[in-house]
Amino acid sequence: MGLMCAFCFGVLGKTALDELGYDVVGAAYAGVDGMDARELRRDRDFKKAVRYIVSNSCSVDGDTIYC
Repeated sequence: MGLMCAFCFGVLGKTALDELGYDVVGAAYAGVDGMDARELRRDRDFKKAVRYIVSNSCSVDGDTIYC
């Protein structure tokens, strides 16, 4: 019951802050093995891993990914 209340409070809190214009969860930037974004787009193993994660954990709607 406590976990459910904490989850609901978090969702409601984030929604309220989003409406006020606060970006609680910002953009994420990550380097992998010293590669920049261009190199990662060309890396076959990285693309394979991303496709696996997205296809098994997320849904894609146009340019938006929901996980």
